[in-house]
Amino acid sequence: MINIKSNSANVASFRRIAVQKKALDGGIHSALLQIGRANVKEARAELIKKKTGRVYRYYINGRRINHTASAPYESPAYLTGALSKGYSYQVTGSKFLEWGNDVSYSVYLELGAPKANLIRRPNIIKVVKKHRGLVMKYLTNAIAT
Repeated sequence: MINIKSNSANVASFRRIAVQKKALDGGIHSALLQIGRANVKEARAELIKKKTGRVYRYYINGRRINHTASAPYESPAYLTGALSKGYSYQVTGSKFLEWGNDVSYSVYLELGAPKANLIRRPNIIKVVKKHRGLVMKYLTNAIAT
């Protein structure tokens, strides 16, 4: 067990530690914001990429539109924009980053639905794997400054 006696030198040290902790928490918070922003941006970019699935024809205002769906294990195809708009992130303090999609069907696209014969089309998992190094970079920069 360590015993610390309170004197003027210790009080000054504790104040410096508190200031450093506050700066570190602020740096980590800003790094988490950057990570969340980058994840959402990349997830939306994945939706817009050209897909290799089945081609569907449908009509809007009398015009024929061709839409290429996503193939299994490919990120979902962009059609209405609802999935893209559903991506968001939230940072709580300097400890938690929560990000994902709040559209009701996104979990079925991400994980698949065997009963509905829907093979998974992961997007969030791909982004997390792709950004592993980026997370370390942002956190390292936050701690170093």
